Amino acid sequence: TSPLWVGGAVSHGPQPRSYEFKLPRKVKRQALLGALSSRRAQEGLVVVDEFKLDRPSTRSMKDLLARVGLPAGTKVLFLYSSDEQLACMSARNIAGVSCLRVDGVNVYDLLNHSHVLISKGTLEALQQRLQGE
Repeated sequence: TSPLWVGGAVSHGPQPRSYEFKLPRKVKRQALLGALSSRRAQEGLVVVDEFKLDRPSTRSMKDLLARVGLPAGTKVLFLYSSDEQLACMSARNIAGVSCLRVDGVNVYDLLNHSHVLISKGTLEALQQRLQGE
């Protein structure tokens, strides 16, 4: 059982522990605001009036992306609210487009995508969330 012998124990082996740390709420809020302002400064924040879809349609979402100036293959983060579920279902099969609910938005996803697509109603919900924190 000595670490010196073949088949022996491991000296100072790995210890299971948690590497989590608590980030203050204000720091999270500032990071999120900084990431959003960075996207806006780089003209990567695209705001549309609303997403009106009767049924999920990938073709209509591709047409919308082309109309707002987001070419195919661009990394786009589509932020949606609960009433825009059909739009998310339409966008999730497009290469380079990621769907994320507005209440789950985080700094990593904002910075990992070159463009953020959001509706006016969802943007207002995001502003209320950031003011409430």
